[in-house]
Amino acid sequence: MYEDKKKNVFQKFFDKYEKKIEKIEKKLTNVIQGEIQKLDVNKEGNFKQTIINLNKLNVIQANFIKEYQKQIEPLIKDFVKSLSSSLKENKIYFKDISKVKYNGEIGETVLKRRLGINDKGGLKKNGYLGRIVRNTAIANDIRTMLEMDIANGRNFGATSEKLNDYLETNKNKRSRIKAYLDTTIRDTYIQNDRAITNEQANKYQLFHFIYAGTIVERSRCFCIERVGKAFSIEEAQGWRELIGQECAPIVGIKAENLNEKKLNYDPLLDMGGWGCLHIPRYITENMYNSMKKE
Repeated sequence: MYEDKKKNVFQKFFDKYEKKIEKIEKKLTNVIQGEIQKLDVNKEGNFKQTIINLNKLNVIQANFIKEYQKQIEPLIKDFVKSLSSSLKENKIYFKDISKVKYNGEIGETVLKRRLGINDKGGLKKNGYLGRIVRNTAIANDIRTMLEMDIANGRNFGATSEKLNDYLETNKNKRSRIKAYLDTTIRDTYIQNDRAITNEQANKYQLFHFIYAGTIVERSRCFCIERVGKAFSIEEAQGWRELIGQECAPIVGIKAENLNEKKLNYDPLLDMGGWGCLHIPRYITENMYNSMKKE
């Protein structure tokens, strides 16, 4: 079944993603722990409050950024491969369901354009994914921590533990790296999958869809009310007017309201909003009419 295959593609990537994030966290923790050994401490084990120590942070930050980019880029390339696999599943589905014959390229162009992928499959420096790889927010955070600890003459061991806590996920919290990548990659994955699906549906002249997916503990009221139901694209355009509306409590579900910025909200790309994992499964007009009669 199409939805199951799409879910398997999605889950396969994120199963690998979780394991890779753990390895990246450990690798970067080892790197920063090695780098801070360069800082001077006094006999009590506290950082010396010197300009020399502060200047050493330039090299420490540069080395961390270099290793961060080295570790993140393969993860991002796996992300692109997974989206390409999803694109292939879409092609099979649309050819089976639509009477319209279309043999041209569908999805590849929008994928390259939205994500910033060049013709050789590499990441464009200023493309969306290229900017994720080159993001320096975490390195900047670490530098700020170290600057403060040097200025305050903090104990080396205390700083070491603080960096471990910042960079590694444990049972009580996500690491800063995981929090950033979870939010960025999961939403980027599903939004681009929807963008590909929408383009393919347009080429195959399909204008109706099922709000496909499952309900989880923190599903939004907006999604709960729509999942499994059929809609036309025209009907979906009216969803902008529902942003911010309250909904009745649902037993067993910590339902949240759809709370996107109305001007930026695209129903077919955003669906239930930030973090929503539902997808439009396009169907024929006859299938749509049959579902509406039920």
